[in-house]
Amino acid sequence: MMKFSNMIGILATAMIFSFSAIAQTSELKVAADLMIHPNQMAGFFNMATGKISGSEGWDWPALQFTKPYKTSWSNVQAVGPFNVHFSTDQLSQREFSFELDWANPSLKIGQFEIHDTIARSFGGVNVIINLDGRCENMAVQMPGGQWRVKGKMKWDWAAQRMVVSWVDFQFDMNAGAPSNVDLGQCQGAQGIQNALRETIESLTKDRAWLSDVLQQGVLEWVENSLGGLQGSLMQARVTPLKDDLVLSWQPATLIPQDKGMLRVAGTLSLIKNGVTVEGGDLARNYNDDLLSRVSSSGFILPRNTLQKVLEFAQRTGDLQYRVKSGDVEGFVGLMKSKMMQFFVWPDLMKFPATSQFYFDLGVSQPPLLGKASNTADGVTYAFTAPAVVHQWAPTATAYVPYVDFNSAMNGSFLASIKNGELILQVKPDKLKMGAAFRPEFLSLRSVTKRISTTMLDSRVQEYLNNHPFKVKLPDWQIGDGFSIGLSGLDQRSETLRIPLEFKNSK
Repeated sequence: MMKFSNMIGILATAMIFSFSAIAQTSELKVAADLMIHPNQMAGFFNMATGKISGSEGWDWPALQFTKPYKTSWSNVQAVGPFNVHFSTDQLSQREFSFELDWANPSLKIGQFEIHDTIARSFGGVNVIINLDGRCENMAVQMPGGQWRVKGKMKWDWAAQRMVVSWVDFQFDMNAGAPSNVDLGQCQGAQGIQNALRETIESLTKDRAWLSDVLQQGVLEWVENSLGGLQGSLMQARVTPLKDDLVLSWQPATLIPQDKGMLRVAGTLSLIKNGVTVEGGDLARNYNDDLLSRVSSSGFILPRNTLQKVLEFAQRTGDLQYRVKSGDVEGFVGLMKSKMMQFFVWPDLMKFPATSQFYFDLGVSQPPLLGKASNTADGVTYAFTAPAVVHQWAPTATAYVPYVDFNSAMNGSFLASIKNGELILQVKPDKLKMGAAFRPEFLSLRSVTKRISTTMLDSRVQEYLNNHPFKVKLPDWQIGDGFSIGLSGLDQRSETLRIPLEFKNSK
């Protein structure tokens, strides 16, 4: 059975996952927003910088040029080491600076093609020359080339995608450095290889051409990186909680905000198969003006999201969890002492001391969450709930319902997220439990119905106080080696917020 606190975990886990359409019978939908602050995007660039600087190779997108000839380059890899730096202090204006120092430039080119027609004059006679050739696995090295790139880029939003443009661009190099060209395997007319070699050697000394290559290569790499970030943020994901319970975060639209913020509006869904209970829709009850004041990355949900999740879970029967008697220290002690059993629970004397019982802890009505306060440890809620405990006893052939306990439960509930874990701690006030033997067991044999619950009250309270629930929260992969994870909880007057952090997942 799913633990009581698992349902709180459902809320946090659902912020970072979603699923494709499936057969469903009951569904709770919650409108929500994912906000990405420029500082988080800065983290994305900073980690990308570290990845490039520490790598032996940097893959570039396919390149095409018209000067000095019509050429296309594909499967291009720049070979390091590199010194790369992004300055992201102006991301709130959607601008950032880029610097690259490349002491010994080296390129591996999976495929290089030239297809052009040029005119040359020989002795006053104009000659048309067709340049058609292709080389594979080409390598170009420029020891001591000292290529240096410095510039500023601006990102914007056009046609529902992120686009990047140069604000300014500078390129410097050691023009006297030699170039070594390995053409690899080439195809073309006789003499094309010499023409290709001369072309490449000439190009590697052409400052203007190299400036175009680097300007386009860096620009497309950055744009592809941002496009990958956008694609990951808009990707629908799925996680099953158990066979009949599924969670989703379904992104709908990405909306640029002021000060460089990104907003992804979407829907959180909790779906239960195999039951026909009321689901519901929790609308976005905060306005866009509130989102414009958000100053950090995270998920934004309606304030009463947790309350609605608990109500739905109680209707579907998921707000309960099972405990073995061997895990309850107070009950183990009771089973070892016939004297204690005589005064507290005489009917237990009819069971062997090693008997294992099961306790199903749950609530007969949804918990009601009250006042919330943010602390250094997380968010503490006041709560009330009618607690019920169904005890199962062993017989010769099976487990059967034995005793039902019930109590009004009041107290505090602490929810926090630390080091990638959701931690939930229930701290009830003093319990006063009632007990009644189940008719299923009464039909099997006579029982001594007296149960003194005073000691049990304190034992149950002690168990809850000392057994926080912990669950590992999976990160959301947003690119090669990068992910975002939950880093806390923040209850506001109008919203529930789940802060995020970017992580290097390698």
